Amino acid sequence: MDNAGGDPYTGYENYFNSENWLILLILLILSLVIFASIKAGGHALKRFRSYFDESELGNNSALTRMALNISDNFKTYSYAEHVASTVIFAVSAVVFYEFVFHFAFIHNADDALKIALLTLSIVIFGILSYIFGVVIPRNYASKNLIFSARFFALLFRMIFLITFPIVHLIKFIDNKTKNNFQKDDSDSAANEGTEEIRYLIEESSKSGYLDEDDHELMENVIDFTETTVKQIMVPRNKIVAAEINSESQVIIGKIIEEGYSRMPVFEKTIDNIIGIVNTRDILIAQMHGKLDDLRDFLRETVYTKENENIDALLKILQQKRLQLAVVLDAFGGTAGIVTMEDILEELVGEIQDEYDEEQALVEFVSENSFIVKASASIVDLNEILPKELPESDDYETLGGLITTETETIPESGEQHVLFGYNMVILNRSNRYIETVRLDLLSDE
Repeated sequence: MDNAGGDPYTGYENYFNSENWLILLILLILSLVIFASIKAGGHALKRFRSYFDESELGNNSALTRMALNISDNFKTYSYAEHVASTVIFAVSAVVFYEFVFHFAFIHNADDALKIALLTLSIVIFGILSYIFGVVIPRNYASKNLIFSARFFALLFRMIFLITFPIVHLIKFIDNKTKNNFQKDDSDSAANEGTEEIRYLIEESSKSGYLDEDDHELMENVIDFTETTVKQIMVPRNKIVAAEINSESQVIIGKIIEEGYSRMPVFEKTIDNIIGIVNTRDILIAQMHGKLDDLRDFLRETVYTKENENIDALLKILQQKRLQLAVVLDAFGGTAGIVTMEDILEELVGEIQDEYDEEQALVEFVSENSFIVKASASIVDLNEILPKELPESDDYETLGGLITTETETIPESGEQHVLFGYNMVILNRSNRYIETVRLDLLSDE
């Protein structure tokens, strides 16, 4: 048809018939399903080996072996996934645009309406792509990991074979780019590995593979390798120590008052800690009248830096069979001390020993104001507080409730109005809330 200089849309009447409308709809649905399948397959196959091996699967079928092979080499297969999903995404976008354009044409829409429809189509397609590309694949693959990995293994293998030349070109460019712009590839790889482990832990928890306690413990293990001595040490101004030339009665009085099993000993200044004494040794010596010189009871101590990782310090303390280390600042002075107990608490949470003062769950400040330990269970608090807090499978403690509702670990001083209370964070550690003030709000 000759249409020079005429309406650019003339001649589309035959193209936009009911049959083509149906074809466009089918193509759109099909492309979105394929897009979701690729994403679900990638999600499942990436984690397949992390959860299972051949002995656990009990089914050494060809698809199982293929799924394990892809999982073991997912870095290479991920390039194919990105290429295929990008192509399918582009096809889906074009089909969706044609679908919207068809609607605009058959209704004789003017230019303004066509622009509005195009803008709306972009928004709608963005929502659809997120649902089909993220929400559905992630949730489905997490709940059906073994089936998804086996089912999509063949699809991934086919995609890899089809995109083989493009994949190797992209991989070559990627490697060259890394070599040019990445100074420390090993650090980057370690960071990627850590983030991948974090993601696996989070997904395992969501899928029910890990309960709340196991999830918290595994998160602590990851954080453990990244935590420095400075973050957990007892600071200089809170150190309880004895001067080497102190009279025995002064030392005994300190031991009885503080109740610590070990005590640093310094000479003239706290910046010169020369050893550690076991308070049990001191008390026994005093009973037998042999506490003449504190130097006779000094034990070896370990000196460490503020930026030392606590996992490295733990190994040193274990090798030397010591319980306490002195932390030095940049000038060689005493910055603080750190104990084996402090380090282990970073893994398993607060350790209450026989010398620790037992704190009440709730301290009543006034009729409507309470200071509460964040580790207190919601069930116990509901027996004490005037207004009950909601119970949930997502958390067990007050700290868990706050972090679940705020989706973060609030800083000290932050305030959040939750379930009839103004909750003020009084203290928090590096990874969890310690104490909270609850101010009951008026129902008005």
